[in-house]
Amino acid sequence: MQEINHFAIQIGLVLALSFLVGMEREQNIRLRADVPTLGGVRTFPLLGLLGYLLAHNIWAFSGGILVVGALLVMQYRGKMLGERYGLTTEFSALIVYSLGFFVVQGQYWLATTISVISALLLQMKKPLETLALKISTDELLTFSQFVMLSAVILPLVPNESYTEYQLNPYRTWLVVVAVSGVSYLSYILQRWHGEKQGLMLAGIMGGIYSSTVTTVALARQSRSSGLPPMTCASAIIGATGMMYFRIIILVWLFTPVLGEALLRPFGMMGVITLGLSFAMLLRSRIQTRPATVDRPSINPLQLLNAILFALTFIFITVLSKLVVRHFGQVGLYVLSVFMGPTDIDPFIMSLAEKMRFSLHDSGMAIAIAVASNNLFKGGYAWYLAGRQVGRWTLFSFAAISMVTLLLAMLWL
Repeated sequence: MQEINHFAIQIGLVLALSFLVGMEREQNIRLRADVPTLGGVRTFPLLGLLGYLLAHNIWAFSGGILVVGALLVMQYRGKMLGERYGLTTEFSALIVYSLGFFVVQGQYWLATTISVISALLLQMKKPLETLALKISTDELLTFSQFVMLSAVILPLVPNESYTEYQLNPYRTWLVVVAVSGVSYLSYILQRWHGEKQGLMLAGIMGGIYSSTVTTVALARQSRSSGLPPMTCASAIIGATGMMYFRIIILVWLFTPVLGEALLRPFGMMGVITLGLSFAMLLRSRIQTRPATVDRPSINPLQLLNAILFALTFIFITVLSKLVVRHFGQVGLYVLSVFMGPTDIDPFIMSLAEKMRFSLHDSGMAIAIAVASNNLFKGGYAWYLAGRQVGRWTLFSFAAISMVTLLLAMLWL
């Protein structure tokens, strides 16, 4: 009786999964009633049952593939006579035939997943084709680079610690992938928003990528394009607001306890900074024409950028340990101040990766680096955009930095 129940479950699963794909193909038949096709809601379940029966013997199953393949070739030749060349239905039939093999092997989850994904791909024909037309060659290249960084290079990097500084190439490249992935998300959102985008949206999404780079870009364009000063300043401050949330996520990915410690002070600062940004935007009163900026042209996933980030990360990791060894906690805090003029991601991730210092020291060092970076961004905006934009950003960043340090001292 137990064996009968076992077969009943397997047959029921094969029928259900085959019926799912067959139902989608049946709908396709109704949409193309004038075109002959392979089959639908009856043919596919029968094909699934055939695969299940023959899967109990590997030779019978292999012979069945040849027979089914021959039938599909005949079907495709008929389609060619009608000047139709798609192989979607034929491949769907092969997948349904193969489901029985996985079910017999007890791979129920795999069989279910394959059939559901197949049905979704078949059903989403128009959305996928529309998406393919929207994606440019540059965006496809960028995605390929991300796959190379994360799925090709990362598994090849040794996961061992070297030297007295415990440098782990795998963990280092994992940091590169994480930072690049967050930046890539911002890059894609900005690219898909269109050739032009609002200042505030540019600032917020740019802050997910890099608030320092966004500040420099907006400040330069403010001077060259005559963007409204307060509106430009609000976008620059908005980028810094998103920076706080970005730091929380990146730190939490590698050291959850440090990410949770930063959640209160940095989460509060993110809300305060974004609130200030939107308040300035409302006060600026919408101009006679919408203020827009060009979408970014910087690709965050270039291999050279990734290598430079990895080298910078290693250098700062070693430097931080040397400074702490010789100068203690004060040396770490002083080093945090000197990280301000540059991109602070490598420094922050060097503190988060493996939690080399105490929770308080790491959190305060990150807060000091962020405060220093904010002040330098205000200086960049003053120098590149002029006094009108600079005074709003520099004074605002000075206040934001002070509150950042105050909250860090209270909550870390």
